[in-house]
Amino acid sequence: AGCNKLLVLRGPSFLQRLWCITECYVFMEMGGSLEHIELINLTRREGSGQQSDANDDAELELALKSFDARNAKCALEEDSSRLLSVIESAFGGVGRFNEQLRAVLLQACASSQKRRQARTPSGRDHSVKWGLSRRSE
Repeated sequence: AGCNKLLVLRGPSFLQRLWCITECYVFMEMGGSLEHIELINLTRREGSGQQSDANDDAELELALKSFDARNAKCALEEDSSRLLSVIESAFGGVGRFNEQLRAVLLQACASSQKRRQARTPSGRDHSVKWGLSRRSE
């Protein structure tokens, strides 16, 4: 992990993808810091702003309460087995990994929210929305 920042594009299946959650762990293990994790929700509802951010954060908190790495999968079953074995060895069990991942992602979520609020005086997200458009000729 030779990077200074980790961008987490969090969609509905993020916590079900074992490679994704393992990358969060590896980033922190290799010396990354919470301030350098940026969480972006890909399933944001219309009407972005502080209320929408709070709802997104609440959804993540709720999902993390029931998170268990044993329920996350890779495309290949052999990768899932291998990664879970590494997690069990490194943490002395999947339960400890789950607890630490919850803590890291909740703290990263709070840190990302503070950065979003600092970007504009109102705390609203005024980022460009990407989409396909036709150019007039």
